[in-house]
Formats: sequence, structure tokens, C-alpha cells
Amino acid sequence: MKTIASRTLVVAGALAMFAAVDTAAAQTQEPAPAPQVQAAPAAAAQTQVERRREPRRRRDVITKEEMAESGATNLYEVVQRIRPAWLRGGNASNFGGGGGGYVVYQNSTQLGGLEALRQMSPGYAESLRFLDGTTASNTLPGLGSRRVAGAIVVVLPGSN
Repeated sequence: MKTIASRTLVVAGALAMFAAVDTAAAQTQEPAPAPQVQAAPAAAAQTQVERRREPRRRRDVITKEEMAESGATNLYEVVQRIRPAWLRGGNASNFGGGGGGYVVYQNSTQLGGLEALRQMSPGYAESLRFLDGTTASNTLPGLGSRRVAGAIVVVLPGSN
């Protein structure tokens, strides 16, 4: 029994000694340097502030400024580049404006299907507005009970 007790005492002493050495080593080590954070240039910081102040762009409208920046040659390309989601979800290949597809309006006048957008330059419109199928059927003249996937309304300057 004495040997077991003495061995236990030796092991416990050795563990205590290792713990003391480990603690001493940790105290003598230099602390890790704090990560250095570089200040952002004032121009970048100001850009972030300006972004916060900028109003969020509406998903259902394309503005004249956005059209000008797009580099597109016609309104169909504008939609394709800026809001491609407007062309998804329905029968986007329905260029003639038949049932179930998309219709294009100029203010409150129906022009036809998506092909009508290819005939107009971006400088022609003040903005483009997207209406989902239900809203288009309930608010645009000439649709009656006809179901459409959606409508793109070309808003002319001075008609807001």
C-alpha cells in the first residue's frame, strides 16, 4: 500500500510541477500584438455615408437615370440589363401581347407585347414601371378579364 500511495504522491507532485512551469511560461511570454486596423481613407468613408443616404431603388421602377447608365439601345435591352426579373415568371417569349404573357403600355394606351419595347429608345421614356399580372388586370384599361403575366408601363415625360 505504501508504494501505491507514494507513487500517487509522486505523480501528483509531477503534475503540480508541470502546471507551475506552464503557468510561469505563460506569464513570461509576451502578449500577442493587437491586430492593427487601418483607417479607411476619408473618400471611402464618405462614399459609405453617401450610400446610406441614397434612397433605395424601387424594384418596380426603372428611372431615366438608370436607363441612361445602362448603355442599352432600346427599352427591351434596358429591362433585360437592369431588371431581368421583369421578363421572368410569365411567357416572356410572348412578344405579340397575347393572353397569359406580358403587355406593354404607354401611359394608359396598350402598345402590344414585349416587342413594342424594342421599338423605343431609352431617351423616349421618363421611366418604366412594372405591374404584376393581378395589378395590371385590375388597373390598366383594355384588359378587362384577360389574364396577363404582367405589364410594363412606359411613362412619358410630363405625364407623371
